[in-house]
Amino acid sequence: MLGRLDLVTLVVDDVPLCAAFYREVLGFSPRGKFSANYLEFENQGVRFHLMSRGMLISHIGDPALGGSRSGNGLELAIRLDDKREVERVYRLAVESGAPALREPEMMPWGEYTAFTADPDGNVVALFSPGG
Repeated sequence: MLGRLDLVTLVVDDVPLCAAFYREVLGFSPRGKFSANYLEFENQGVRFHLMSRGMLISHIGDPALGGSRSGNGLELAIRLDDKREVERVYRLAVESGAPALREPEMMPWGEYTAFTADPDGNVVALFSPGG
């Protein structure tokens, strides 16, 4: 039997800084208690959390995981309602200090997409199917 993806946890260097990006730029709402090491966001379907590297080390018990890293281990794709919303959220992200990795455009796979990144360097795709 194949399992089901239930939770995505981004392991980051600065939980409060990344939390502000996902909350203020992308509109995710925090759920439950927030700490400097952990935050869960409201999200339909797959659960979405931020966790500090220190907390991950304490859970797993392997200090080799403690080295600071910069994103690009994954890409989060945020589905938006339409082309205008992709453009609006992308502008907001860039105006908030996120990098402008790729301006919004229609991609060969049929989605209107823009690319930015969170404060830890994780790539964030903003897209709308069919434009």
